Amino acid sequence: KSFSLFSDDCGDDVPFYCSTRGEQRGRGKRLLAHVDTHERTHGNVDLVFIYADSSNLDSAMLSELRERGIWTVLMGLDDRHTFRAYKRGELDAGVEPVAPLVDLYWTSWRAATLVHRVIGSRAWLGAVAADPGFFHPVPTTRDIPVLFLGQLYGVRSELVRYLRARGI
Repeated sequence: KSFSLFSDDCGDDVPFYCSTRGEQRGRGKRLLAHVDTHERTHGNVDLVFIYADSSNLDSAMLSELRERGIWTVLMGLDDRHTFRAYKRGELDAGVEPVAPLVDLYWTSWRAATLVHRVIGSRAWLGAVAADPGFFHPVPTTRDIPVLFLGQLYGVRSELVRYLRARGI
């Protein structure tokens, strides 16, 4: 088996999302072309694993993958913060509009498996950082009073502003 990464030539420091239907359709066509190239050189593609903002996911592209018999898995970490549909430019972003269009939605939100059933999505609960051989508490000097790790999305900026306003 082989593996191929589609980044749409975006750098690591560039937000990977679309704001217009044209951008979304274009990204979908480029992903399908990437799949075509991979199939010509390596054989059939069985699975497209997606870890990207939902605004990237053109429904026509997902339908085309399904028609070709290619499974789609969308990974959504911290998706309870981005579940509800919201507008990004002219697009409906968020997990809710796109999850029913993929074969499997990977979530780290325990309650999501029930929420996904309601919208017609198939969710699988897969904890992140779950390898206890690697991810476990280690003794360390606590020299940082407050630390926030993670990207700035959802309610996170509001939370940071709230804490800063209170001297934290």
